[in-house]
Amino acid sequence: LLFVCLYMCVVYVQSDVFNAYAVTSSVTSALVPARAVPGSPTRMADSTAVLGWLVGAVEPIWQSTVCGDGDCNEPYEFPSYGRFGCRPDCGVAKNLSLVLIQVKADFRDDYASPVALMGAASWNLCQRNEAAKVAGFPDICWWEMDKTFHTMTPNHVETFYIPSQTLWYVRVLGDYKGRVVGSIFLVEGTKTPWVGTYPEWKHCERDVKSVRWAAGSVATAQPPGTRRRSRSLLLEQVERQVEAGIALGKAGAATEA
Repeated sequence: LLFVCLYMCVVYVQSDVFNAYAVTSSVTSALVPARAVPGSPTRMADSTAVLGWLVGAVEPIWQSTVCGDGDCNEPYEFPSYGRFGCRPDCGVAKNLSLVLIQVKADFRDDYASPVALMGAASWNLCQRNEAAKVAGFPDICWWEMDKTFHTMTPNHVETFYIPSQTLWYVRVLGDYKGRVVGSIFLVEGTKTPWVGTYPEWKHCERDVKSVRWAAGSVATAQPPGTRRRSRSLLLEQVERQVEAGIALGKAGAATEA
């Protein structure tokens, strides 16, 4: 008998009877109005009445969360940081970590258009949320629009206050030749220790192939006595080709005139 009484008490505490009854009765009153209001019709007059009943039942129960109504509705609303959260209802987030990110690039290239490489690349700081990923939602990012590059050798430095114990990553898109590289630092007081990334954030070497570079390579391969003369001959050949191209362009312009 003692065991049965103890078991019933445990079940009663775990089931939270009062809250369960409050939820069930409110939903039942909305979906079955005949029970809440005596004399209400128990049958639909026609098929169009079903739609009206659904609208009247759903709207009072499932309402969109509104930031600024004075009620912090978790988990849809949470303390704000950056552009996220609801500051009027939930206040400012605490226990934030200051992170410094440096993003650099070198889009100069002898094989591809540097302007095309620069225009295609972009980056952003995004949060990894496994639960949202399983539900089919994309990762949220710090900026709504990705950051772009406007110079051949940019050097961006940005600081972020992000919640501790959360997983963030730097997302780089359009870097087809692997020219974007960066470092992440965790600011702790007056120190900024480097934070390693996984996988390691590396970049590809710049593709450089010019006649002057080839001239230097060929001259280096020559014996010491002929290096200077070989380099001079190659440079003279380049200059002649440039002068011939200029002359050809002037002749074409004169013909058109």
